[in-house]
Amino acid sequence: MTLRRGAACLGTTAAAAATTLSWCRKDEEFGGEILKHPALAHGFPQTNYVAASESFVACFDFRTRNPAWVVEHLTNASVRLDEAKRETRFREFEGIPERMRSRLSDYAGSGFDRGHLAPAANHKHSQDAMRDTFSLLNISPQVGVGFNRDYWARVEKFVRDVAKKGVADKVTVVTGPLFLGSAQQTIGTPPSLVHVPTHFFKIVLAETTPRAVWSGGGYAVAAFVVPNKPIQPDTPLTDFLAPLEAVEAAAGMVLFGRLLTPDRRAKLRADEAKYFLHKSKTTKAAQMLLLPDGGGSPPPAPDTSKLPTDITHLCDRHKCDLVAAKWLDQFKQQDDEGGGD
Repeated sequence: MTLRRGAACLGTTAAAAATTLSWCRKDEEFGGEILKHPALAHGFPQTNYVAASESFVACFDFRTRNPAWVVEHLTNASVRLDEAKRETRFREFEGIPERMRSRLSDYAGSGFDRGHLAPAANHKHSQDAMRDTFSLLNISPQVGVGFNRDYWARVEKFVRDVAKKGVADKVTVVTGPLFLGSAQQTIGTPPSLVHVPTHFFKIVLAETTPRAVWSGGGYAVAAFVVPNKPIQPDTPLTDFLAPLEAVEAAAGMVLFGRLLTPDRRAKLRADEAKYFLHKSKTTKAAQMLLLPDGGGSPPPAPDTSKLPTDITHLCDRHKCDLVAAKWLDQFKQQDDEGGGD
């Protein structure tokens, strides 16, 4: 199965929107009455585009010409398969109008890699799945040496290992760009410019059964925010942990709406607070959280005895360490994740 041309989040006609508006609203809130509004007689303003492949779904943002998010579904079986030959050809996504999409010419001579958000190495279970990761629908400008070809590749390896080494039965991964601060770098030709992210987030949701590594089964979540710049190879992955809700606020999206009930969110916040309190005592100031936790006095600690026990912080259940940097030498020979011009 090749990458399917899904309709836009906000379609150009009422008929298109009727089948796709639920991408942009909670399913239960969607209703047909808004489609009959006279202001929409000529269609919805289209701001983004959603498409799905065998293993991931991507939402492409027309304004930044980056994926707003890419969601992957990994299992122990899927990450172990090695059925695909290495793909090397990047392709523009023709389902998006040329003036709205990122183009191969935008990256030529830019100094940035065409960086995967859903890594090719995660999707070797079929040739189509591998090929789909090379669509520019799944690509953002990334610093090459020290980031995309180095530290970020090890972050991607960490995620695969969560699924591959029996840590979880199923892993949902949400990856996307962040544009923090007032200065904004772009590449390409005006007015169709591609924005260069300042950071990338990766949210890992591990789902287990009672037979898995930790008793009782349940869910474990961790959010990482990594700057789009060269990173020293000995930097601990935990230096880039961030509170899930801070990442949601920075990215402008609400994640896992069907799973994270208010009680589960409260439990996760409590686990994060305990973790970051420990982290603040052991991490150098220059390596502290890249995103604020809201500032001000911390809220009163909740009574966790009344909160759900089926969700916790991933790093409380699985050591959040990266594979040694020397692993990259073998990885680059077998399955280079670079892809820069």
